Amino acid sequence: MVAIAAGPAMVSAEFKGPVTICFVGDTGAGLAAQAAWARKTHQLCKDADAEAIVHMGDLDYLSDPNAWETFINAEMGPDFPYFYVIGNHEAEAPATLPVYQAKLEARFNRLAIPWTGTLSQQAAFDWRGIRFIMTRPGLPHALDHAQESAQFVRTQASASSSPWVISFFHRQMAMMNVGDKGDATGWGVFEEARKEGAMTWTAHHHSYGRTHLLSSMEFQTIADAKSPYTLARGVSLTVQNGLGGAGAPAERRRLAQSFLPYWASVIAPPDIGNVPKVWGANVCTFGAQGNPRRADCSFTTTQGSVIDRWTMYSVRDDLSAPVISPSVSGPTGPGGGYAGAVRVSWEVSDPESGIASSSGCDSVTLNGTTSSTTVTCSATNGNGLTARRSVTIKIDATPPSVTGRVSPRQNQSP
Repeated sequence: MVAIAAGPAMVSAEFKGPVTICFVGDTGAGLAAQAAWARKTHQLCKDADAEAIVHMGDLDYLSDPNAWETFINAEMGPDFPYFYVIGNHEAEAPATLPVYQAKLEARFNRLAIPWTGTLSQQAAFDWRGIRFIMTRPGLPHALDHAQESAQFVRTQASASSSPWVISFFHRQMAMMNVGDKGDATGWGVFEEARKEGAMTWTAHHHSYGRTHLLSSMEFQTIADAKSPYTLARGVSLTVQNGLGGAGAPAERRRLAQSFLPYWASVIAPPDIGNVPKVWGANVCTFGAQGNPRRADCSFTTTQGSVIDRWTMYSVRDDLSAPVISPSVSGPTGPGGGYAGAVRVSWEVSDPESGIASSSGCDSVTLNGTTSSTTVTCSATNGNGLTARRSVTIKIDATPPSVTGRVSPRQNQSP
């Protein structure tokens, strides 16, 4: 087992979009037959003008770092931002892991990208203002590195002020893939990402699945079942893409969980038929249409079909609570109070995250005498931040009393 350096939490750079990123997994690029399909999925990235590639592991299927480096240099170039994490095939040959690490470090150094941790295994870095977190839960064996991976995701995601945080690793849990892969990573690495509003990307099974927006990964609780989604601290989604070119997808069976409603899109047998020639890549443009909080994503097959398409917004970096402003109107009385009916209304706003819920913020009219009545409005934004404002009203509606006194007139005889 190779020791992994955790490293300190990084401080985010400002996000600068738009930036287009391609996501692939399970390429098997070291084998001649599979390399042909891996080249096709990489061509999809090039056709989309991707500025970086994220690879979720199982790189060359030969545990040969030199073959892998030769492949990605030939396809994308030695100075292309290519971010990869090891998969189970690499982890089965631990002696090669330092070589994968060294080659990825050399690429990062050429690109002047700083990082913390162990590249290709457990590391975090910022590129173009997006936080990337790679981990290796469940490798080489189920639940290996599960706890430390979850803690690393929590630490690195919570330290980021970027609207976009991408957590990626190879294996997953049974309910987080649409095929026959069992529990391997533990739920922590999924849940810590969700709590921080970070996306999770995995591979492993040679199929494709994307969830809706979930408020629980472990229990697959749907927060929103329709695009566009809004990512915030506490809600996120996960994508499983193992169709990078390796293996024969049609030979892997689709299990019952892939028909459950938390899946937004699925490509798996029997959907792809009996011909094992359907692979593909995800492409996401972050900062789409001039909006740094918007991302437009798709999955395209090597046959040219766009199977999945969705839009998401992120408010995970919004650390400002809603703004609540009271408005009070009524006839004024002595001593700073009011002399009659008082109307209290509220203006509640949060331009970044929007208002998810509010309480006590409807307009209200107070009548009658009161020495002290407090009216409170509270609101929670889409990122789970809450604000409260109160006003205290004093009304003296009692009419003034008039008392007369008769005195003798001047010069009137007693």
